[in-house]
Amino acid sequence: SGDTSTEDYLSVSVPVRGHERNIYNDKEIAHMADVKRLIRWIYFFGAISGSFLIVVPFISMLRSSFFTDGHNYSLSNRLALLRRSKDIFAKRILYGSSLTFACVIGVSIFALSGFDRLFLEFHQASFANDLWQLNPDEDYLIMMFPRGFWFDATVIVLLAILVESAILFIISCTCLIRGRNLQLNKTLERY
Repeated sequence: SGDTSTEDYLSVSVPVRGHERNIYNDKEIAHMADVKRLIRWIYFFGAISGSFLIVVPFISMLRSSFFTDGHNYSLSNRLALLRRSKDIFAKRILYGSSLTFACVIGVSIFALSGFDRLFLEFHQASFANDLWQLNPDEDYLIMMFPRGFWFDATVIVLLAILVESAILFIISCTCLIRGRNLQLNKTLERY
């Protein structure tokens, strides 16, 4: 493998029959280099998604409330457009968090009913080689991180995503309810 930082990180020497040797073999080190590349791609797409979530709604709100295609709206009309944009953004977050919640529930059911199959399909989809197919009787990487570890890690990640989705759902619902209450109060004040 050409990733020296992964090789250095996995350079764990232990005495075996009187001789120092690396606990991980070349296949294990090469697989961890693949894992490191996969994680870098996940971080990259996470940064793109996060940027998208911040920039697009902001531009949309500014565009709809201040750049009104030549119309000369009053400040109160522009603020109303900004509020409506905020409601649209809150609805999108509501829909997105609901969809994420549903997807994670689906993956959770799949994981609980057949984790080995989920694990297999994840590796087949994520890696173009067979380096991930380690022998639990010989390869220390799989001995140190057995099936139970990966099951627990999957449960923790899925729970974290569910909590984040629930928080976004609650925040977006709160924004929408407050917006409707403000609108209702203004309507009632007129009468």
